[in-house]
Order: sequence, then C-alpha cells, then structure tokens
Amino acid sequence: TEQHDLCFYVEREGSKAGLWAHGISTETVERFRVDVELWMRLVSFVTQVNGIFQPSLGPSIYRMSMLNPLNLISLRSLCRWFGISSDFWNYVFVPIHSSTFLETKMDDLPAVMAEI
Repeated sequence: TEQHDLCFYVEREGSKAGLWAHGISTETVERFRVDVELWMRLVSFVTQVNGIFQPSLGPSIYRMSMLNPLNLISLRSLCRWFGISSDFWNYVFVPIHSSTFLETKMDDLPAVMAEI
C-alpha cells in the first residue's frame, strides 16, 4: 500500500468563491485559509473522539461505535461550532466530498465521518 495525497480543483460557474485548487495560490485559497486551519482542528478532534470509542490504526469508514456521540451530531453543525464559514462548507467542502460520497446533500452527514 502506498499513500498519496489527492488534489482537487473546484470552480463553480457564477460562484463568488472563485477557484479552489490544492497547491495553487489563488485569492479563494487565501480567503479560506482560516477555515482550512479550523477544519484541520475539527478533523483532529473527531479523530481523537473516534479513537476513544473505537481504537484503530488509521482512519476507516468502518470505524464506528454506537456509543460515539459524534454519530448524533451532524458534521455541518460541528463545522459551525468550530467557526468554519458557510461559504467554505458550500463552495469547498461539498464540491470536494461530493465526488467521494456521490452525494451533494451533506448537511446530515454524521460528524464521526470527518476523519475520512
């Protein structure tokens, strides 16, 4: 198994967010810099909580525990609690993750999934 970083390129026509791309410095990337830092803190928090309720050697979609309270909290709500902007959620998170989950309605995605 070899690990590699996935890079994404997101541009929404008519969007006020403009262009998002990994490894490319754009006005939009700069605009969401704080949100990305908050997102990384959120993922770290979720990983720690998941580790308490279901220890694992690495992130897994199957790392679930019925007792984990993050099953009951939506990822969207957790983003709000961490101060992540709605624009980041709508213009960066949803477009990037809709390619993975094949779904665009992610407001009810459980927070336990953030580490994936």
